[in-house]
Amino acid sequence: MKQLLFTALLALSLGACQEAKTDSKTASTANKQPAQTVAVVEEKSQNTTSSDFPNADKILTTEAGKSLPIYHFEGFEKDILSLKDGEELYVVNFWATWCGPCVKELPYFNALEKELAGKVKFLYVSLDFTKSLEKKLLPFMDKEEIGQVVFLDQKKVNEWLPKIDENWSGAIPATLILGKGQHQFHRQSFHSSEELKAILPL
Repeated sequence: MKQLLFTALLALSLGACQEAKTDSKTASTANKQPAQTVAVVEEKSQNTTSSDFPNADKILTTEAGKSLPIYHFEGFEKDILSLKDGEELYVVNFWATWCGPCVKELPYFNALEKELAGKVKFLYVSLDFTKSLEKKLLPFMDKEEIGQVVFLDQKKVNEWLPKIDENWSGAIPATLILGKGQHQFHRQSFHSSEELKAILPL
């Protein structure tokens, strides 16, 4: 338990470090965008629901119209982890915009998602900081090629990490394979689409 707490604190410290490094970039980007951007996002996020994500707390919408379901773990467990018992195969990638290795491997996930369209579904679970949603995550989703992103609030992290994998420290990137009775957890970075494809029970 002490190790989990230490790891979680270390991860948060690393994230804070990354946040500080990118403050100047964020400020310059914010200066280029109209002040109404945040207001538009807030207006679109008012208690929106989706049949694909019925237990999300709310769903934000990017400027380009992409949806971002926001979850606390209880809803995430009902909507996402329950996919283990479904007939479809899911690749669930845990990542964050401040995590260099996470962003680096996203193109491999995107390429495989296109290749396996109709056979495997992909979800990208953001573990970004809540305060970064509007300034970093939403713009990232519009700028970069990425599939369906959901945001998981990190409250009570030591309670829900073992429910995903009993040995997970919370380090990312990490990937969960769900569906068709599968619950495989991979604590690693991927360096090609082929390497990722090799772990799938196709």
